[in-house]
Amino acid sequence: MCAASAGRSDPVPQGVPAAFRTVSSSGHRVTFAEELAPDLEALGWLEPGGFDRIGEGEPGSAETGRGETVRVELPRAGLSILVRHVLHGGLFGGFLRGALHSPERAFREVEVTAALRAAGAPVPRPALAAAQRSGWVWAARVATVFEEDAPDLLAFLEPGPSSARIVAAAEACGRAIRRFHDAGGTHADLHVKNLLLRESGGECEAILIDLDGAGFGEPPDAARRMHELARLQRSALKRGVAGQIDFEANRAVLDGYVGEDEALGAALGRHWPRERRRVAAHALGYKKAD
Repeated sequence: MCAASAGRSDPVPQGVPAAFRTVSSSGHRVTFAEELAPDLEALGWLEPGGFDRIGEGEPGSAETGRGETVRVELPRAGLSILVRHVLHGGLFGGFLRGALHSPERAFREVEVTAALRAAGAPVPRPALAAAQRSGWVWAARVATVFEEDAPDLLAFLEPGPSSARIVAAAEACGRAIRRFHDAGGTHADLHVKNLLLRESGGECEAILIDLDGAGFGEPPDAARRMHELARLQRSALKRGVAGQIDFEANRAVLDGYVGEDEALGAALGRHWPRERRRVAAHALGYKKAD
């Protein structure tokens, strides 16, 4: 229920998640899932000086808006992981890049992702966070278990899927975002590349990724929920795929999100006019940029 919930959920790290372990030495720290230890030890990632090796591997899916990922096979665990550099965004992102004043952002992401997953949110399995200090600054990397056969929403739309598949995917996205919010999650940057889709047996499921800056706490209120849904719509405009997401597909997102909860639907509707103005303003900006 959203009526009595907080406006946003601040990240609430709970310490090292269950079944995770931390190794550290001077200026080097890795928190990782215990089941991955044999592979990580074999790769030399856990020893002092092993941080630079964590970025080595095959280019993976560009699953976030902040740079490419690297996919690394872990044969002992029977899976692969995607490693992402933790980078600055915003105004100074191009200048600062991966120079961080603290490594805590990376470790908080693993803690929050683990907490959300335990609460039933459709998010990837966290694998590790690692950081290395160089002088006054830190570099950090985060890894999650690779989601097989799950392209992001933008990649899903690129080949021009049928209207029926788009509507099914839209409804799956709505359901996934609702579960994420109900579990106490808030997403700092919900866009079309931060939703993965997996189709199987005529069914479709969605997974929310890139939880850098995500919050975990009380479920967000209707204003925050509507803001994140509208942010997803703005990203479709920015990426030039809004034309593929017609009225029926947009309605499917809301239908998947609201379900039978009429009170929630009404609460979201009260916040839509403000978000609609934001969408329109962003659309003008995107046209000028073109």
